Amino acid sequence: MKLGFSVLALAVVGWSAAQTPAKVPQTPDVKLPPPLVLPDLAVGGAKLPAGELSLKSAIDFALINQPLVLSSRGFLQAAQGRRVLAQTGLNPTVGLNLSFTNSASLGGSFTSVNGGGVGWRSSLGLSANQLLYDFGRTPSLVKAQTEGVRSAEADLARVRQDVAFRVANAYYTVLLAKQLVVIAENNVKNRQSQLGLSQARVAVGLGAPSDMVRAKATLADAVAQLTNAQADELASEVNLLLSMGADPRQKLSIGDAQVDDVDADPQARMDLALKNRPELRSARADLNQARYALDVAKKTNVPTLLLVAAYSGRGVGDPFSSRSGSLAVLLNWTFGDGGATRGQTAVALGNFQSAVANLTQSTQLVISDVIQAGLDLSNATLRKQTAEVGVANARELVRISNGRYEGGVGQFLEITDAQSQLVSAERNLAVAAIDVFRAKIALQRAMGTILN
Repeated sequence: MKLGFSVLALAVVGWSAAQTPAKVPQTPDVKLPPPLVLPDLAVGGAKLPAGELSLKSAIDFALINQPLVLSSRGFLQAAQGRRVLAQTGLNPTVGLNLSFTNSASLGGSFTSVNGGGVGWRSSLGLSANQLLYDFGRTPSLVKAQTEGVRSAEADLARVRQDVAFRVANAYYTVLLAKQLVVIAENNVKNRQSQLGLSQARVAVGLGAPSDMVRAKATLADAVAQLTNAQADELASEVNLLLSMGADPRQKLSIGDAQVDDVDADPQARMDLALKNRPELRSARADLNQARYALDVAKKTNVPTLLLVAAYSGRGVGDPFSSRSGSLAVLLNWTFGDGGATRGQTAVALGNFQSAVANLTQSTQLVISDVIQAGLDLSNATLRKQTAEVGVANARELVRISNGRYEGGVGQFLEITDAQSQLVSAERNLAVAAIDVFRAKIALQRAMGTILN
């Protein structure tokens, strides 16, 4: 009896559902906004190379136009000038004096010094000085400035590598942004397809009106994500142009970028870093410079031996009517300097001790950089592998959910959830893949081989 009543009740419910027309939800349609674009503005400064911008061409452009590189080159030029100034102490100095004098008597008798009477007198003098010996003070000063040039050269190399590293990271950020735009565009297409599927099922009375509402809501969210992704893409392009030292109003067209694999041997990585890192070359040069500067400070008041040669001539009208010459060896020694030598030595000793500590710290930082960069590469590689599995599973889940809903055995919520998981998985894979590139570049930077 109970079974018969249940069958009858189900039949009534089914008949009522078949006779009740489907209610269409009163919700606004989702409209796709136009793509975001930057306004066309006049462009000044250095122009980007024609065609598609590769990672190498972006770095090459930055090494020529980046203000940080240009500033570092200026510091190097200044260091080279200081070395030239120091070298003048070892070179002879030559001077020339030429004068014409007209003397006249203003009253009384007047007799010239040379007995030539009143008239034009001329004189010519030529002198030369040459340092003979100062206990090595001037040679040490030249060596100190030479080490300063080497330090400036290493600093320029460091700046070039830093700029290349920044450009590479900015370049990969653009690539990632473009991939996220593609993922967002595909998500919008899939959400539109899901909306069409829900509308079709509601139209024939097989779907719930709430499915359409849910589909429109997820489509609106997908459109918002697409707009955000497009904005991030434009912002990343501007940031790349700035890192290159280019006018940020220019249009960019970039391609894919692969990074050469690095040596997997940890000891080989460390050996390359200790050999190539410009920070270490700069720290060693600074230490040598401080050592020579300390030697110079200790010899502040040492005697100096000079060779002085002079030739002069004078006369009325003819400066060679009376000529003379001299050659002398001069000894200069300021043996009481009021403590200047002691003070300069203390300053130089402090700078030397600081340079020793800086070299030690720089070495430790380089070792740490190599270790950390290696760990980051391993981590990024594992995350990419995991993300690839996640994408494969998410795509399969979308396929199964669509099939279940179309067959009438699944809920529409399964489709929307599966699509959300797919978008998340694709984003994770895109980020992980770019992180592998970034980790390789970071490891090259840690080893000092990013521009090799």
